[in-house]
Amino acid sequence: MRSYLLFIVFLTITKYGFSQDTIQESYDDVNDLKEKLVRDEIVELDYVNYDLSYGVKVPKWLNLKETGDDKLFGGTLPPVDGIKNAILISGFLRDEFPSFKEFEDKYLTGNRFGQPTKFSSSHIWYGQNPLVPIENGVKQRVFTIWNNHVYHNQFVLLQTKTAYLWIQFTATPETYEKNIGKFEEFLAGLRLLE
Repeated sequence: MRSYLLFIVFLTITKYGFSQDTIQESYDDVNDLKEKLVRDEIVELDYVNYDLSYGVKVPKWLNLKETGDDKLFGGTLPPVDGIKNAILISGFLRDEFPSFKEFEDKYLTGNRFGQPTKFSSSHIWYGQNPLVPIENGVKQRVFTIWNNHVYHNQFVLLQTKTAYLWIQFTATPETYEKNIGKFEEFLAGLRLLE
């Protein structure tokens, strides 16, 4: 599926092994991007979404996935015991919610044990750890049931100058602890644009 060209990708290219140049380039879809990474010997990838006012340094271990939507960005982590965990950033322009509190209510605080979630009728809310305030938002470990399987998630909700971000790390009970460090590494590379 073709991605919108609203995204700008900053790429650092190693030429002849001696110097680095930084270029700004767009891409058509994830396959196009992956081809450019190999062809141009990209050593660092920085994904920027100006409409949603954020950027993220993309770890080499993240296997980017085509979303077909300019407000979604993410991929899968390397398999652990044959299981691939996922990271997804979903962006919403601020006018899609009356306030951050309403956004938080839909994705975290308004959900109740044993009930379908407010964000998906096919996901059942199975519980959560305490809500943790962070700079520009909140985070919470959340438990859901989907297709008769329990998932352990870390949800991070952030406010940018133009949008609200729902950042999801989704894992199985067996792989959550093994991969939460990779999610934290991903978050450390995230920045909000001024």
